[in-house]
Amino acid sequence: MGYCVDKTGRKGAILLLTLPLLAGWILIGFGKSLPILYGGRFLTGFAGGAYSVGVPIYINEMALESIRGRLGLMMGIGVQIGILYPYIAGYFIPYNWLALSLCFVPISIAVMMFFVAESPRYLLGKGEVKKATEALVWLRQVQDVEEELNLVQFYTRPP
Repeated sequence: MGYCVDKTGRKGAILLLTLPLLAGWILIGFGKSLPILYGGRFLTGFAGGAYSVGVPIYINEMALESIRGRLGLMMGIGVQIGILYPYIAGYFIPYNWLALSLCFVPISIAVMMFFVAESPRYLLGKGEVKKATEALVWLRQVQDVEEELNLVQFYTRPP
């Protein structure tokens, strides 16, 4: 995941992970044989593990220092809800319908990530100062981001 995050960007890596996660839930939902179910479980486990690397990097680089901890906590709460939901819903509905209901997760991630900016730190690392400035302006909702941009640039080493 670290390689993917550096090559495709933080946003790009998170978007790419929606594909194996969605494919895994579809395989589990429609799978009739054990190898298909195992394949779906492998894909969902792989994507879930990769998200646990990519999302904290994205949060760390995007969030203001004053709310970074709370956003990290929200990720943890989301994971716990993601564990609790199948336990509760699985009592009432068959596993294949449960898996198909979980297709909502990667679809919603893809839709939400489509509307957010790439990490300014990643963009600066690639030498794209103009795009990094635009990303910071979008994130902070202020026009004067030069001081923060300089600080991020100071701590960003080119690859």
